[in-house]
Amino acid sequence: MKTVAKPARRALAVLEGHEETVTAVDASADGQRAASASWDGTVRLWDLRRRAVLRVLEGHAAHVAAVRLAPDGQVLASAGWDGTARLWDAESGRELGVLAAHGGNATAVALHADGRQVATGLCDPFCLCTEFLDGRGGLFRA
Repeated sequence: MKTVAKPARRALAVLEGHEETVTAVDASADGQRAASASWDGTVRLWDLRRRAVLRVLEGHAAHVAAVRLAPDGQVLASAGWDGTARLWDAESGRELGVLAAHGGNATAVALHADGRQVATGLCDPFCLCTEFLDGRGGLFRA
């Protein structure tokens, strides 16, 4: 993964670690951290100042297609081809919850600023929204 400066578009750093294609990247609002998703089935959390991996998050049973960091960088969500969305504590790397309601590949994820509400997109005409901490959720047509 390369960090690029604007407007010159030269690489500031190459962050190495994933074993397969990187499919998604998201940065914290303060620019100190980034999260990346990969076909290797992992999510990596990066310290952009040190240009080093902080955590390798494992739990998906297939490609990870999407990742999103909460604005404060403390929580992140991932979505994968195993049909799950996962919520993670970025500090400890602990998995906070798994949403396994998808029948197919989960290809997109959005995370509310509070780090509790997650929406995922599928390889069909549906989106799934849920609130991880209280289990409420609903399915609606996109």
